[in-house]
Amino acid sequence: MELTIVLKHPSMERILREEFFNPGINAFSLTDKTLLTPKKIPIYRLKHPTQIIYRCSLPLRLSSQLQLSSGAIAQQLVTHLTRDDSSSPDPTLKFTLEIGEEGVIDCYLGDRSLVVWLEELPQLFLSCFTSHPEISQNLSINVLPFQYTHARCCSLLRLGELEGIIEFECEFLAQQRWLWKAPNPIPWKVLNENREYRLISQILHLVDDIEEITPKNFTIVAHQLCEAFWDFERYCRIWGEIKEKTPQLAQARLGLVAVTQMLLQSLLQERFKVTAYIEM
Repeated sequence: MELTIVLKHPSMERILREEFFNPGINAFSLTDKTLLTPKKIPIYRLKHPTQIIYRCSLPLRLSSQLQLSSGAIAQQLVTHLTRDDSSSPDPTLKFTLEIGEEGVIDCYLGDRSLVVWLEELPQLFLSCFTSHPEISQNLSINVLPFQYTHARCCSLLRLGELEGIIEFECEFLAQQRWLWKAPNPIPWKVLNENREYRLISQILHLVDDIEEITPKNFTIVAHQLCEAFWDFERYCRIWGEIKEKTPQLAQARLGLVAVTQMLLQSLLQERFKVTAYIEM
């Protein structure tokens, strides 16, 4: 069973919640309508080394009120969900739906859809998250690791442009907008290493949680992104033989560096209200 969703927000978790909301209202006559609001739809991402999988446990929540088995509820939800939006002029994501034990619904993101999400992420993120509430100055936060990682990203991107394998619209990376010019599109599909996926996974985690996370936990997510980046840089080479023999791989890896830089810049300037240094 396949679900096609228009990509209108950078958070996959959010668009899946909204997608499950309307079928949940239409498929069942609920006596307590407050059980179903988009934010109350229980969806979370499963830990998996190579796949993006979201699990919806809404059938379990509805089972007692509807006096139906969670498996029967899951089947009705999936029937109302599966439609084809592939004719939409906007970018779309495709999920394969599977009903698991106890009536949970697992949503598997296709590889091509991950590429679409990466292609659209910069513009979607900047349009949705250009302003965030400031984190309280009463919290003792060491932002130096975030600033240093941001500066390292900028250094790699400048070197990539100097080497002639990528190009930016201008040299001033401190601007809070997507400056990537070429190659366009970025050849995301060549990425297949575990540490590349780990960085993508942390990027997705941050984007999914950015609206809901508490200030204290936000620093944890930022640290996790930085750690994933340093692990990626250590094991996923860009220069030398990689650049000469597989330039598309070097470009895609620099694309991940650029996305990480964009996210850290937004966090530093909008959340932490500190300078996002381009060199340290």
